[in-house]
Formats: sequence, C-alpha cells, structure tokens
Amino acid sequence: MPLKGVMLSYTDSNGAREIKGKVERRGLCGDVFLTSAPAGPRIGNLKVETSVRKSAITVDAAIQGVAVDNRYSVRAEITKDGRGVHEFTSRNLNGSDLEAGRITFSEQWKPDALWDIHTATNQFEINLSLLDAGGRPLDTSFGCRSGIVNSGSMAEIFI
Repeated sequence: MPLKGVMLSYTDSNGAREIKGKVERRGLCGDVFLTSAPAGPRIGNLKVETSVRKSAITVDAAIQGVAVDNRYSVRAEITKDGRGVHEFTSRNLNGSDLEAGRITFSEQWKPDALWDIHTATNQFEINLSLLDAGGRPLDTSFGCRSGIVNSGSMAEIFI
C-alpha cells in the first residue's frame, strides 16, 4: 500500500501536482533465500585450529537442540581427494556439558603434506557428525574445504 492516498508528483518542472497514490510493482524486490534446519539436535558453526609445533588439531563447534539428559559425541572426519585421511571422536557428553552451547575437542595429528603457495593442491575436507549414544549420526555438517598452512611453528586452517 502507498504511504498516502494522495501524493504530490514532481514530474513536471513547473510545479507539483496531486496524484492518486499507487504501488507500481507488487511482491518482493530483490533476492529471497530460504534456509532450513533439521528439527532436533544439530551442528552449528565450526571452527578448526591447528598447530604444526604441537602436531594437534582442535575442533570447536556449536551444538544446538540437544536434550540435557541425553548422551552425545561428535566425530570429525578429514578427507583428501575423497579418501579418508584421519578420523577422531570427542568424549561422550550430555547437553548440560556444553559450554555456551559449544564443544571443543583436540587430537594429535599432523598431515603428511602442508598447504603452501607452491603446493596449493594440499587441501583437506573436514566433516563433523553429531552422534547419539548408540553411535548413530543425528546430523552431519557440510564439508569445509581447507588447507593447513605452515607458517613457522604455527599452522592455520582457512575455510
């Protein structure tokens, strides 16, 4: 609906004149994106930190919609070119064990090949799965394509 029933139009350079207010185009203007999330427990955003010096990888993920009294674990799978490279699982936890709705867990791991400007094909894909007490997946994150960058004694994952 227009803001007013009668509006002033300045299309004529001589002066304003009154015209009936109307909406030329109806509907949505611009792009519309629909997103959805599964009902129940699910994985939120993901942060991965690595250390070449410590030969360790740390996963920090938001876990949403979990029941306080149920048991869960998170499995991280690292693949390269579709082949499994490394896999590790968090400890079992209750919904009440999460700190600010997040879980953080680490594993000793250093890839055979690090990413560098001269070896740009050394990239990995990281997938997380939220598992119930029986080990069945409740939710799986989309794969994050990344590379582990050797910068002295530290490494970073870019996503």
